Amino acid sequence: MIDSFIVGAGSWIIALPAQRGFQEDLRAEQDRLLERLADGTADTGLATYWSGMVQAWTDRWVWLGLVPVLAALAYHLVMLRTFSATVGKRSLGLRVASVSGDERPSWSALVRRVLAQFGPGWLVLPLGFATGSATAIALLVACVMAWQLLDHLWAAGNGRRAIHDLIAGTRVVRAT
Repeated sequence: MIDSFIVGAGSWIIALPAQRGFQEDLRAEQDRLLERLADGTADTGLATYWSGMVQAWTDRWVWLGLVPVLAALAYHLVMLRTFSATVGKRSLGLRVASVSGDERPSWSALVRRVLAQFGPGWLVLPLGFATGSATAIALLVACVMAWQLLDHLWAAGNGRRAIHDLIAGTRVVRAT
């Protein structure tokens, strides 16, 4: 939660102008939908609203989608490579180590770890909006939630390593 707050707050500040424009566009689409509901022409109103929302996001995908992903990727990679732990892990007295020894994992191992842990979630909005379907987004969210649950429950097994640790050849240990 600590790491999510740090990355989210930083991304939010950087993308604030784009978020404001996005909200203004959504408000305008909502007003148009309410007008169609009032005059009885709302049979296509939701489809029009959805396409307007997709367009508003598409116009700002770099700021609303790519910047947060790059911020999270940079944060996790730099913190794990430099300190072997993010702020959240450090606050719990944990660090990430290579499974082959006690040293810090390599850059390539950390990239595999971060992409396996967070990558599926980062694909939901781009893939969902690319399809133009709210149903596709809902299905993608369900798949990502299942992946996250499986990934973290895997660590409850005998090896005490999550799937992203197995993919990267890492383990979480107590900091000394």
